[in-house]
Amino acid sequence: MFAKVSTPRWRRGFACCSSWQGFPFPRSMSSCAIPMEVGGCAFDLCYPSLKLIIEYDGRHHAEDSETWLHDLKRREALDRMGWRVIVVTMHDYYDAPEEVLHRVRDALIERGMVGVRRRFTPEWTRHIIGA
Repeated sequence: MFAKVSTPRWRRGFACCSSWQGFPFPRSMSSCAIPMEVGGCAFDLCYPSLKLIIEYDGRHHAEDSETWLHDLKRREALDRMGWRVIVVTMHDYYDAPEEVLHRVRDALIERGMVGVRRRFTPEWTRHIIGA
């Protein structure tokens, strides 16, 4: 039922979908490095000025206990530094993609972004459905 999603593919799809909805274009992990107390840190997508991170967690994040524990420590450190992390799973992305956009939209607004559309246009669906 689900295609295997690689993070770069997800990152491109989400970035396109979000920009069509009037969201600012997120930065990729290579351009959003944050010094961390728990080691190096790279993120799938982020809005540095809003301290908002969007992470795609594939199955290995839940199945590998070391990865899971590292993720927890990293997210707690980010929380202490004032960052908000939205975690998106394969099921979120394919089963409820509009809900993902709602979560990001709400976080952008909560973080002070103005001019974000409240209603979505249908263009984004072609980049997620059947991806």
